[in-house]
Amino acid sequence: MNLSAIVFNNVDEWIAEIEAMDVEAAARSPGFQRRSQRKIGMPDFALGIMAVVAAGRLSFERVAASIARRARQHYSKQALHQRLGTSVDGFLLALFGRCMQPAVREAVSHGLFASFKRVLLHDSTTLALPERYAKDFPGSANQRHAFSQLKIQVVCDLLRARVEHLSLSGFTRNDQRASPDILALLRPGDLIIRDLGYFVLSVFAAIIAHKAFFLSRYRHDVTILDPLTQRPIPLAKVLKKQGFFDAHGLLGEEAKVPVRLVAVAVPDAVANERRRKLRQNRDKTLNPDKEHFYLLGWNIFVTNVGADVWPAKKMPIIYRLRWRIETLF
Repeated sequence: MNLSAIVFNNVDEWIAEIEAMDVEAAARSPGFQRRSQRKIGMPDFALGIMAVVAAGRLSFERVAASIARRARQHYSKQALHQRLGTSVDGFLLALFGRCMQPAVREAVSHGLFASFKRVLLHDSTTLALPERYAKDFPGSANQRHAFSQLKIQVVCDLLRARVEHLSLSGFTRNDQRASPDILALLRPGDLIIRDLGYFVLSVFAAIIAHKAFFLSRYRHDVTILDPLTQRPIPLAKVLKKQGFFDAHGLLGEEAKVPVRLVAVAVPDAVANERRRKLRQNRDKTLNPDKEHFYLLGWNIFVTNVGADVWPAKKMPIIYRLRWRIETLF
């Protein structure tokens, strides 16, 4: 199932979440709504936006028309434009946080987050901007054009349905460079869930030093050392022999960050699709070997959360929560 299909499947779920929340209060808190009643009520405003999210290609005209249909009132794109001051950010972020909740409730009901004070999901998205913004928000470039792309970094506390951090930059500040940003937010007992783009060994070490926790996928070019012998663990060889892996190791030949490494097999169809995409990748710096292709048949995670808190089979369930932010973006 592709991302568009996932978005369409989730829209009804998001709308149900917004219908159940106090949208008026969410609008008053950041000052987006100051009067008790407007021509277009906040529930209709919010639900009108969500109704066109799945289709993409958002514009003032399309969003205004959707809000008008929901409210059964005339509502122009000019009126929408006038409403969108800086205070709308807080309102939209409140909706964003609320739409994360369905999957989170399931995880909470199984006690998967009982050991953590906050569960911080960190991800980013990129939007193309007109070329005139290239100086402030630089993107990719060629000999003829300097493109502009906006990079949005978001950290959302899943347990409280609250956005803890939002930052804007140009595309040239990638996720790896943004990886240390999380350290300023950390408190002891926090859990951070992020994808491979934020994989930085020194940041993992700093998270551990903060007495916090992380969950990430494993990057194939990083060595895992046996904590006793200090020798590299031949992961592919072990998996072929044992059919599973859940053990402690040291991440990186020099950094030697203490982690728990967990490998869970994926269905053949998923593994084959990953291999097909890797073969078609034009990035010659990847240069995958046979071991890399074999390991694509596994979901491999690195974490400092113990097996007494998370059994290995729960890892994919927890990590899939990251798709909630992907589909909302």
